[in-house]
Amino acid sequence: MLLLSFMMIAGSAAAKSGEKDVEVTITPKEKNGSFSDKTKVLYLLKIKNGLAQEQIGTVSYTVSMEGGKEISNRTYDIKVPGNKKYETEFSIPHNYEGVFDISFQIQLTNITSKLDFRFAYSIGKKQKFNSGKDLSKAKTVPVEGPEEAKAAEDEGEIIVKLTPAHKNGTWLGPGQINYAVRLQNKYKEAQEGTLAYTVKDAVKGTLVFEKTYDIRLKKKSIKNLTFKIDPPPLPGIYNIDLAINTTSYDDTVHYTFGYEVDQINSPFHKPDDFDEFWKKALDELAQVNPAYKIEESESKSNEEYKAFRIEMTSLENVRIWGWLTVPRTILKGKKYPAVLIFPGYQVMMKPLFFHDFIGLSLNVRGMDKSSEAYPIPKEDEILTFHVQDPLKYIYRGIYMDCIRGLDFLRANQEMGVDPDRITVLGGSQGAALSLVVAGLRNKQIQTCIADVPIYCDMHANLEMEPQIKEEAFTFKYINRFLDKNKGSFTKEDFLQNFSYFEVQNFVPNIRCTVLMAACFRDALAPPPTVFYAFNKLHPWVHQNSEIYTFPEFAHAIPDVHNLFKNTWMYEKLVNSTKKKKHG
Repeated sequence: MLLLSFMMIAGSAAAKSGEKDVEVTITPKEKNGSFSDKTKVLYLLKIKNGLAQEQIGTVSYTVSMEGGKEISNRTYDIKVPGNKKYETEFSIPHNYEGVFDISFQIQLTNITSKLDFRFAYSIGKKQKFNSGKDLSKAKTVPVEGPEEAKAAEDEGEIIVKLTPAHKNGTWLGPGQINYAVRLQNKYKEAQEGTLAYTVKDAVKGTLVFEKTYDIRLKKKSIKNLTFKIDPPPLPGIYNIDLAINTTSYDDTVHYTFGYEVDQINSPFHKPDDFDEFWKKALDELAQVNPAYKIEESESKSNEEYKAFRIEMTSLENVRIWGWLTVPRTILKGKKYPAVLIFPGYQVMMKPLFFHDFIGLSLNVRGMDKSSEAYPIPKEDEILTFHVQDPLKYIYRGIYMDCIRGLDFLRANQEMGVDPDRITVLGGSQGAALSLVVAGLRNKQIQTCIADVPIYCDMHANLEMEPQIKEEAFTFKYINRFLDKNKGSFTKEDFLQNFSYFEVQNFVPNIRCTVLMAACFRDALAPPPTVFYAFNKLHPWVHQNSEIYTFPEFAHAIPDVHNLFKNTWMYEKLVNSTKKKKHG
């Protein structure tokens, strides 16, 4: 995400070639390197390729305990065109309290480097770690290139920023799309050249508008301009590529806006036997004895909540588990609203505490690939595991695991659950699962909260691949799987089978209010696909639901929206009686 300019640079490395270089900067989102279950472990990666040669390679991280025991690692493919910048955010799955070491390895065409950090992680109230050091500082161990990058203000650059006239980045009606443009020349010399932008459809990449300006910037100066863009011919999401080319500087920045977003839509890709397919899955699940098990966890409980480790048996007799949290203030015989939270992609859920709510954090199959209950070979990915056969595809089981979690809440009302006040909630994959459950069990969900849901329209998602600037695991894993099965399984085969699992096919059956969020820099849940799903809601549901957009964010939402989600849940579940759903 790009709203991180307030952070100090924590670690950097550079490889020089003549007057230009390749610079890599990694920065923790939290200034002091202290994270919690409320903030996530997030690091921002910036690569500035000052060379004409494309930089190709990998960035990987390893998280270790202070004693050196490795607890997680991951590798990402990176490609940065010549004379371009690259930014992305690492969200590090983490569930352990304490102080940890994280090491980033960067291997690109012209630079190999290692950046070491230390971070703290706490659960519950944010702790202050008296380590005596700023945990955000990195030790730089360069293999190639100087030990530190040159400071930006010494080398010179031009900072380009576009700010939409509408903060949410969307426009309705025939008026022009206006952006304020700020150009800051940090060079000690005047700069002359051009400023050009194109507007393209975000799905197909079709050019709809372009314009070029001649510019002259005085040394160490700031120039403010206004772009007035004619409305696009059709409703949709559109990308702006803004290129600046001057005496000493060349760069392109990317922005996205929405036009008439309430009219954005796409065709269904729904198999003829879709309803029968899922009726059969639900019938199979109903025949499985859930064998619920509930055990109080003293280590996870606290003064305000009791925490319980729960287990249950799901489809194919797979044993799944999760965490149930119950406020100690619950009175015997009184019912409380419940929140059912689903995991992101390969994320292990931990206990989550909600004031005045019962919480169930569910760990579905596949999130722990080493689990004895549902092991997955290390070389396989969840997204493509058994996708060749819809009846064996892992997401058939995952969707039913989520239904079993809902069954648990309804079957254990003695824990204080009000079965008429249940919400489903999640982000990314968890958002997709929330929408699916709300569609499959539409009479049992009071409200649904889905942040940046993936898998909404995979047909459009894959069509967008050439237009998406950032790396996304969806493209990476699907393309790798298709390459591995070349000649026996095609992209068309994948899409045909995935049609049974595409989120937008479940959405029209939802009969509760929905709160959604879309981020315009999101490569995993591209905003067109999110609107394709939202605009397929039943008319009554659509009228009573809301979607919020964040033009400067990638695959995450701002804290202010998290606060609003709490308000939404209170309004729908605590401060109002159960309303009759539209049938």
